[in-house]
Amino acid sequence: METATPVKPRTKPAKYVDTSMHLDIHGVPMCPRSFNTDTINMGLAYIARPDDVFIVTMPRSGTTWMETIVYSILQNGRAFNEDFKDFTARTPFLEQHGGQGIVNMRRPGSIKTHLPLSIIPQHSQAKYIYVVRNPKDMCTSFYKFIKTMPGVTHSDVPFDTYFDLFIAGRANYGDYFDHVLDAWSHKDEPNVLFIVYEDMKKDIRSVIRRLAKFLNVDLTDEILERIVQVTSFDYMKKAEYNKHLSEESAGHLFETRTVVRKGEVGDWRTLMSEEQSRRMDARFKQTMEHIPELFTLWDEYNVFKNK
Repeated sequence: METATPVKPRTKPAKYVDTSMHLDIHGVPMCPRSFNTDTINMGLAYIARPDDVFIVTMPRSGTTWMETIVYSILQNGRAFNEDFKDFTARTPFLEQHGGQGIVNMRRPGSIKTHLPLSIIPQHSQAKYIYVVRNPKDMCTSFYKFIKTMPGVTHSDVPFDTYFDLFIAGRANYGDYFDHVLDAWSHKDEPNVLFIVYEDMKKDIRSVIRRLAKFLNVDLTDEILERIVQVTSFDYMKKAEYNKHLSEESAGHLFETRTVVRKGEVGDWRTLMSEEQSRRMDARFKQTMEHIPELFTLWDEYNVFKNK
């Protein structure tokens, strides 16, 4: 294996972690029932290769959608369900499969992680795709997700309690705002592509073209339309993505629940109160106002009313 080209270390986040409830991975709180510290550390110790493609997101931010798109781009328009075993062999989850799972993956493929860009394996020629979703939808979607997993940290708390933890950066996977700011600080690097989830919902064809260019893949119009078709939410539901994933991922708690829901923009309104919405607006303004381009990222989607 080629030795990784030295890359300047990225600043590691440092947040309070309640170790009675969480694992502490470089300051990132993670559920001890879902993850194993040794496996994660072996994943982080993996020596990145120049042909690696990392998909980096906070949970519930279009990760699965992006995985299926990248798979189809790299496989000339092939759908994930044409050979689901092949799909899973090409899409390891760093936190679940560790370094050996990445070493043994089929290539070309992509490596999924919800850890901050700052701490995952680095190579100057590897590709890093970062997907960001607005914090209101990400917060409520992840809460609904963990509610389906009894025993997972915070799965038994009411949303009001979870919201307070999220705002404080103490929910599973830590501080959303630190995660996004860390990735944003590297968005102009040639091997980093910063994608907005809501833009995927608005104009997926443009996003697929950006991805293909970033991955150095030439797409015909015919293959582009094929990728749009086989990576749509309707297609994934009809193809029983969730059922396939449960069968292929027995024993991996985070991978055996409904990962494909509906992905609507604005679904946060079903859970979040006006007061909570204002608090999120204030936190967003506090952390993002100094970066105008990031501060206005979701203006057209009417996410933040009081910033």
